[in-house]
Amino acid sequence: MNKDKINVAVFCDVYYPMIDGVVKVMESQIKYLKDRVNFYLFVPKAPKGYVEKPIGEVKLTRVKAVKIFFIDYQMVTPKFDSKFKKELKSLDLDLIMIHSPFGLGKYGIKYAKKHNIPSIIYAHSQIKQDFKRAVKFNFIANIMLWFTMRRYNKCTMVVPVGEGIKDIYLNEYGMKNDTYVINNATDMKFLENKELISDLIKKYNIDNNKIIFSFLGRINKLKGLWLIADSLKVVKEKGLDFQMIFIGEGLDRQELEEYVKKLGLENNVIFTARLSCRDEIAALLQISDLFLFPSLYDTNSLVQIEAASQKTPSLLIKGSVTAFGLEDGKHCFLSDYDVDKYSSKILEISNKENLKKMGELAYKNMYRTWENSHNILYNLMIKLIEENKN
Repeated sequence: MNKDKINVAVFCDVYYPMIDGVVKVMESQIKYLKDRVNFYLFVPKAPKGYVEKPIGEVKLTRVKAVKIFFIDYQMVTPKFDSKFKKELKSLDLDLIMIHSPFGLGKYGIKYAKKHNIPSIIYAHSQIKQDFKRAVKFNFIANIMLWFTMRRYNKCTMVVPVGEGIKDIYLNEYGMKNDTYVINNATDMKFLENKELISDLIKKYNIDNNKIIFSFLGRINKLKGLWLIADSLKVVKEKGLDFQMIFIGEGLDRQELEEYVKKLGLENNVIFTARLSCRDEIAALLQISDLFLFPSLYDTNSLVQIEAASQKTPSLLIKGSVTAFGLEDGKHCFLSDYDVDKYSSKILEISNKENLKKMGELAYKNMYRTWENSHNILYNLMIKLIEENKN
């Protein structure tokens, strides 16, 4: 590794083959900053048979973990992994970067404190919603949240991925630490590969004469997917001819597929397999006329920016964190979190010419690439390292 670069250990409790927004943020940081930073990546063990996806010269260490049956993620057990501890001990680190505050993140925070190294922790998600879904009881979720905020407060700097999630952590979660907002973006560019688009239209039997809707992300109830299904039932009853593409995998996929059948929408809905090819994802987003994303859980979601990169407008929820600062008719379309209102909005805007115009506006006003965000992150890392030396 190049000693002229800064040495940064990255800790995250999720990584490939699991794909979510956190993984995509982390991967893009490493790809963009690898010429200025020596990254050492610590992530959970991969399933047997998984072929590792290399990221340049990055040193990747898989850490022992066990699957938790009621959520999509694994519980990492770094304390019991001697190989991991030996690898970490061998490094001369300038900074610790943490993308999740649990098993590996908790270990990284303690390591940074013990070795007097500055640490950055990201605020990616509304973690209280995760806790409430996992344990069902508010008082237990609040206890879990209190312990988690203690970890955030022990880091040198908290980086929320948007102003909306910053407000939640400070005003609702009781976090007391310093924050520096770095907005999410995307590495996805407008896809020019018409052959791939044509191939996917054939593969999934997509009829471009119909209005094509899409969703991209983890198939998880927290994402508002049942609202999509219920709204599309109303839309179908009102006579709109459409197809809906769900792109992704997740804990609730089988239940959602069964619910779609119960509503009589199975001939209108397409479920893809997990897609790791970014061009295929871009192609399906570009094929779509409207991206449906009624999530009250997401914070500053990458997927709505990725949809905008393909000139596909989104229908988001008014007042949601992921719609913070966005205007109806300028960046996206907005509706209430209500089946009648969401379905009415779909019917109101579902005209291909109208959606194409809004797609151009989304591309102009909402699409942004990672270059600026990652330069801001690098400057923040240098600042914290220099301050720690003084």
